[in-house]
Amino acid sequence: MAKEMNAELFEAINALDERSQKVVILKYWSDLNNKEIAETLGLSASNVGVILFRAMGELKKRLEKPEEM
Repeated sequence: MAKEMNAELFEAINALDERSQKVVILKYWSDLNNKEIAETLGLSASNVGVILFRAMGELKKRLEKPEEM
């Protein structure tokens, strides 16, 4: 079951645009804060926060209703 959940999460992340993917990966797998992500990607920290908020909303939608996407 864990493998299936991981596969669904990986698929949902891959469906995001490239910038959103990078922000999510840096935040949750590299454990960077928004300021560090901003410096890494050449964005403002507030922009990183907006991208992350939108990406998490999209992931939530995709993971709640994967059969409809």
